[in-house]
Amino acid sequence: MHKLPAIITLNHIASQLPSLKKLLKKDVLVEFDLSEVKHIDSAGIAMLLELRNIAFQLQCQLKFINSNNVIERLSKLYKVELT
Repeated sequence: MHKLPAIITLNHIASQLPSLKKLLKKDVLVEFDLSEVKHIDSAGIAMLLELRNIAFQLQCQLKFINSNNVIERLSKLYKVELT
């Protein structure tokens, strides 16, 4: 399980995405713990969707766990489902 940082915004994604992508490998289960995320914007939601798409392409099983109200509100607003 890998805890995501408290802030996932446009200003932080460039430094976060490369290391997260490296965790995604074929036939591996990767769990991203969202419990510590306190601030996320539309770019952060897009990053999570991008990770999900990459995992699908690599045949990696990806799970987002321990989502919270901050993420759920934005997901609902953008009509996307992460969990």
